[in-house]
Amino acid sequence: GFFINGVPTKILGTANHQDYAVLGVAVPDHLQVHRLRKLQHFGANAWRTAHNPPTEALLAAADQLGILVWDENHRNGQDSEMEVMIKRDRNHPSIVIWSICNERLCDTLDARGDAQRLKNLAHRLDPHMGRVVSANHNPFNGRATPMDLMGFDYGPEMYDKWHAEAPTVPAISSETSSAYSDRGLVFNNPLEGHVRDYDTEHPSWGQTAEVAWQAILSRPFVAGGFTWTGWDYRGEPTPYGWPDVNSHFGILDTAGFWKHRAHWYLACWTAA
Repeated sequence: GFFINGVPTKILGTANHQDYAVLGVAVPDHLQVHRLRKLQHFGANAWRTAHNPPTEALLAAADQLGILVWDENHRNGQDSEMEVMIKRDRNHPSIVIWSICNERLCDTLDARGDAQRLKNLAHRLDPHMGRVVSANHNPFNGRATPMDLMGFDYGPEMYDKWHAEAPTVPAISSETSSAYSDRGLVFNNPLEGHVRDYDTEHPSWGQTAEVAWQAILSRPFVAGGFTWTGWDYRGEPTPYGWPDVNSHFGILDTAGFWKHRAHWYLACWTAA
């Protein structure tokens, strides 16, 4: 598990792209506090940067608000990118995990060798904070993992197997659920690109919020997880396609209003 000042603490996180509503990626610094606070309102305590180092304003906001951060490098094997990220960000106390890559961006001609080298680079550049190195990449999990922290990319049916193969290596659900919905809607409407607002819809690789988080919260060896995603964003309009251009994965819509799933997270993630 994960401990803060000796207290066992579940990482209750969301992964997020860097864009915001109509602003695209040109997000004013002061809005980063707003984005984090909206997630805190239903119990989130962590943010995964997807899939690149974030603006420094986000890290400063996380420091201020006490949000834990998974800080993600863009691509495995790119030593210079990893070095720039760690040297820039290592003095931010909010960062608890360095990530070397995400999914296909982890694939190289020698993925495990490159991952081991980047992990060693992280420990050399950040030797005093005790931060672990991970990745959102299932081939790194299980026996002979090159990571300090195994990152489970969906696949809750594999959690126990991966843990049994590497029982001394901590683990986290680095990406989970991918449930999708649109605020306040009762029916799916493919023609208009709308998804009903219940925790019933998810892609083949994902799970409803309830199923995904039961798998995390019921296993002490899983330190927590990051729901895909906290906020809706431009692109990836699963389960639809063009002319739908907006994601439906967020717990919050692009304006920051709660979808129905947010109430489930509030009940699940906050103390009674």
